[in-house]
Amino acid sequence: ALRQRWRGADEILARTARHMGDASELLDERAQEDAQACGVCAQRFPLAGLAALRPARQRNLLRWWLNRQGASSPSAAVLAELLALQDAAEDSQARVEWGHWAVRLFQGALYLLPRETLSPWQGTLSWPQGAPPPSLPFWQLSPVAGEGCVSLMRPPGDLILRPFSGGVRLLRNGMHQRIKELWRAAGVPPWQRHQWPLLYRGETLVSVPLVGLADGEEMAGCEQWFLLPSPR
Repeated sequence: ALRQRWRGADEILARTARHMGDASELLDERAQEDAQACGVCAQRFPLAGLAALRPARQRNLLRWWLNRQGASSPSAAVLAELLALQDAAEDSQARVEWGHWAVRLFQGALYLLPRETLSPWQGTLSWPQGAPPPSLPFWQLSPVAGEGCVSLMRPPGDLILRPFSGGVRLLRNGMHQRIKELWRAAGVPPWQRHQWPLLYRGETLVSVPLVGLADGEEMAGCEQWFLLPSPR
């Protein structure tokens, strides 16, 4: 029908497609330049640098980042919600969700996650001496470090893995320190805090991921393990 109405329609459409391809390539190049200037990486999108960009470049950079992580394209309304997170409080834990995806705000940066991976881990798992580590929902224990890994020291003996709760404390440097505050200072996002296991010997907390050992536990007798994000 197009050919009957407009002579040369094939040539016009092909030329338009080439122009659109060129425009898309230029937008990607601009987004890569802006990403580098703003400190954007695969896992983290700092918001501080966005204010220096015009609104069109902000939208272009955010779309590019989401696309690079494999997320479905957000609607204009969702994109506006994401950009509005620039005005959220520094300590806010705001989120924006669409489809199977969620963007969380933590310490002034955006984190993109599949929505199903935000669920907290619940339950109790045994880890006897000499046995392979138990399986966790969103993280795996490995003796080998990898991308995004978190160190975890395993003291000797039969251990129990339990989930984190807000009031748990670790005896460290002669003081009972709140794990929540230790993890916050280390920049651990809230959703990860509720997915990492705490290691107990009986009822005594002996090791905490990223933080280290309780007083009385000797480093020389421990095995080093790593928490790795499970493949999506």
